[in-house]
Amino acid sequence: MSKFLRIALLAGLGVIVAASAAFAVVPDPTFSIVGNCLVVAPGGEYPFSVTVKDQFANPINNSAVTVDFTGASSVHLCSGADAGFTVSGATITGHTNVSGLVTFTIHGGGSQITGATIKVYADGVQIGSLSRCTSPDLNGDKQINVADLGLFATAQAGQNLQADLNCDGFVNVADLGLFASSQALHAGDVHCP
Repeated sequence: MSKFLRIALLAGLGVIVAASAAFAVVPDPTFSIVGNCLVVAPGGEYPFSVTVKDQFANPINNSAVTVDFTGASSVHLCSGADAGFTVSGATITGHTNVSGLVTFTIHGGGSQITGATIKVYADGVQIGSLSRCTSPDLNGDKQINVADLGLFATAQAGQNLQADLNCDGFVNVADLGLFASSQALHAGDVHCP
C-alpha cells in the first residue's frame, strides 16, 4: 500500500471518528425531566420518575440513571432493589426505556428536608437535584410502625414537611391517608429487599 493511500485512509478514518463523536447522544439537563416529589419507603410504593432527553429533546433509550443520596445522610436505602435496579451504597441506578423514562420505586426509610442535596445523573451527566426527600418511615429504621406514627403526629402539628408525603407543601389528612396505607401494607415487617 502506498504512503499516499495510507495517509488518505487514516484521514478518512479520522473524519468518521470525529463525525461519530459529534453525533454522540448526551443527556441534556435542559430537556430532561426529574420528578419533584421523592418519597422512599421500605416497600417502595411511591414511584419517582425521570425522563432523559438529548440536546434535541429526543428521548434516550437505555440511559443509566442514578439517584445519589450521598448528600442526604438521614435517608437509608435498603440493600436490595426491584428487578432491573441496582443499589450501591447511597445510590440506586436504573435504565430508561425507549421513551427515555425510568420509574424508580425506592426501598428505604428516613427523610431529610434541610441541607439535603440529592443528585440525579444520566450516563454520568447531572440532570437534576432535589433538596428534600420524605418517607412514612420517619425514623429511618426501615419499618413503618407506632414510633413513626408518633413522629408523624408531631410533624403534622408543627407542619414539618418531613411528613409531607404528597409534596403539596402541607402535612394534612391526605398525607395521613398515605401514611396509614403504607403502615397497613407493612405492618409488623421490615419489608426491605
